[in-house]
Amino acid sequence: MIKELFYKAKNLQYFFTKPEEMRVHIGAHKTATTHLQDTLELCESELKKSGIRYISRDRFRNELAFLAQEKVFTGQNKSALEKRYTLASKLFQFHGKGVILTVSEENIMGNILDGLSPFPYQNPKLNFINYARQVTKVKVFVSLRSFSGFYPGAYITALRFNPSEALHRKKVLLNQLNEGACPSWEEVVKRLQAGLTGCELKCWTFDDYLQDKKHVLTHFLAKKPPELPNLPKTIKTATPSTDAIQEIESVIGKKSFTVTPAWRNQCDNIFQKYTVSENNPKYTFLSETLQQKLDEQFDKDISELKKMNYFI
Repeated sequence: MIKELFYKAKNLQYFFTKPEEMRVHIGAHKTATTHLQDTLELCESELKKSGIRYISRDRFRNELAFLAQEKVFTGQNKSALEKRYTLASKLFQFHGKGVILTVSEENIMGNILDGLSPFPYQNPKLNFINYARQVTKVKVFVSLRSFSGFYPGAYITALRFNPSEALHRKKVLLNQLNEGACPSWEEVVKRLQAGLTGCELKCWTFDDYLQDKKHVLTHFLAKKPPELPNLPKTIKTATPSTDAIQEIESVIGKKSFTVTPAWRNQCDNIFQKYTVSENNPKYTFLSETLQQKLDEQFDKDISELKKMNYFI
């Protein structure tokens, strides 16, 4: 009782502050999430005029580390007041009546290594979303991409942050794929929906976003967005060349590195050194046969998900 009174007295304003609606884009990785987030951040001031508040990637990523903890919203020792305070102080502060609160963070699905599996994203961080639904309306969005493009991109990103484990995951994944395993976005989406208590879940594809960003953002924001800026591709998100990845794997094999920001800078420098060209194509570790199999499964998944009304 004393603890509850303390929370109430110290941060009373949080309990009267909540958005009209919260709309959360939870990934997946390598589906133009960084581009979407950078676009929303550049449009932040214009979005505010329409009653939309976007929590930037860098700010929310710090909050997610706390919000994603299992004990925060499910622990029996947490009172309803403490849970409400946590949600309000981390997400709802200064987002009052009539405001649409938007968040985009692919790590809600899991970290990048969780994607390097034929059964990806087994443990998404959904507790804070489910609790938010007790306070306001919540809608969740997922972006999808054929695993033929997703896997190489996820592997390249993982090399920058957890290189030794990335090499291991790639080897295991290739063995599983060659033995007949085949990932399914339909299964991922169904699992996400099962884990989201009463929240509406909608999807778009990587190609949908590339072809018509304004259409995708209109659905995500629930309002037509302002004029969108043209953003250049970045070294960190663009798929590098085969020679670049081979050199990075060689460095990892010699164990002549330490996983620090300096290592990530070294990777970026190698990406720049070996640019993509006709004689040095974009990197993939998948054979043409596997790529075709994954693309065919993706088409089946999208067809089924559309039949189930999951698409925007």
